[in-house]
Amino acid sequence: MNYGAAGIAYGLYRLACVREDPPLLALADLWSTRATADLDNEDAFRNDILGIRRETVGDIALYHTASGVHCLRALIAQSMGDIVSCQDAINAFLTVAKVRCDNPDLTLGRAGVLLGCALLLEATAEFQTIDGAPLAAFGNALMQSLWEPSGNAGAMGLYGKPAFGGIAHGWAGLAYATMRWCLRTGAAVPQSLATCLERLQACAEPFGSGARWPRKLVLHTMPRAGDYVAGWCNGSAGFVHLWTLAHTMFREHEYLKLAQLAAWHALETPEPFIDLCCGLAGKAYALLNLYKHTGDSQWLMQARSVGEEAARRSDRLEAPPWSLYKGELGVALLVAELERPEASCMPLFESEGWPMNV
Repeated sequence: MNYGAAGIAYGLYRLACVREDPPLLALADLWSTRATADLDNEDAFRNDILGIRRETVGDIALYHTASGVHCLRALIAQSMGDIVSCQDAINAFLTVAKVRCDNPDLTLGRAGVLLGCALLLEATAEFQTIDGAPLAAFGNALMQSLWEPSGNAGAMGLYGKPAFGGIAHGWAGLAYATMRWCLRTGAAVPQSLATCLERLQACAEPFGSGARWPRKLVLHTMPRAGDYVAGWCNGSAGFVHLWTLAHTMFREHEYLKLAQLAAWHALETPEPFIDLCCGLAGKAYALLNLYKHTGDSQWLMQARSVGEEAARRSDRLEAPPWSLYKGELGVALLVAELERPEASCMPLFESEGWPMNV
C-alpha cells in the first residue's frame, strides 16, 4: 500500500470517488487485480533498496502486507456493487490478519489491522448480504489484546511498549484505532484508553502558537531538540487526527483545544519533507481534518496553502513517484481532494464518510 500497486489502486479509487468517475474506478480495479495477482511472489512485500524487509514490516501490517491489499479489494468491490468479491476480500483479509504479531503499532502491527477492520465495517454496513459478524468478533478480540492488563497498555502504563507517542508507531495510533473501532461498533471503551489520552495530553508542551509532543516518550528523560517533528507519522499533524476523534467520542472541549494547538504547531514548523507520511501533504490532510470537524474556513484556507506548497515541491521527492505515502501520487491525490474538502480523507486512515455510531 505504501510503495506498490495497491497504493496506486487506492489512489485511483479515491480519485474516482472524489470525481465520481467510473473509468477511474475501473482502472483502480485493474491495479487491485494486479496487486492481488502478485501476492504469492517472493518479493511482493520486500525491497532491500527501500528498506522494506520482513523483520521491519512483519506479516500483517495494513500498509505493507497482504492485509492492506485485501482491505483495498473489499473497498473497491463495495464501490462497484460487487458484493461477492467484497465478501471474498474480507474473508481473505481475516485469514492473513490473524497471523500472530507482537507489534502493537498502527503502521506495522495490530492497531493497523484494527483500523482496517473499522474501515471495512464502515464501508459495508449498509449491505445486509455481507457477513460482518466474523470481522466484528475478530476486531473486538484484537482491541482487547491491545489494552488487556497483560498487554501493552495495562500494567505497564503509557511508558511500556511502544516507546513512541505518535500516530504511526506510538500510543496515539493505538488510541486512534481503538476509538475508530468503538465509534463504529459501539464496543465498550477500554479503561486504559482514558489513561492513555490523559498521559498524552500531559505530554503536550506549549510552543509558539500551538503545542508539540516529543517523538519518543521516555519517563524521567528530557526530550532532545530533534525529537520534535510536525508531520503525520510522529508529530503534531498526526495528533490533530487523534484529538478531533477524541472530541467526537467524548465531547470534551479540551480535546478540541489540543487539536487546534497541534494544528498550529504543524503550520508554524518549517517542513523539509513533502510526502503524506512525514511532510507537507500529511500536514494538509490534518488541517482538512480540523476543517471538517469544526467547519472553520481558516483551516481549509491553510490546508489549501500547504497543499499548494506540497504540489510545487513534489518534483523534489526522492521516493518512486507512484508511492502513495512517500511519492507524488499521494500529493496528487491531496490536490484532487482539496477540490471537495468535505469528502476528503487521509488515505487508508481516516473514515471515508460512512455513518458512525456517534
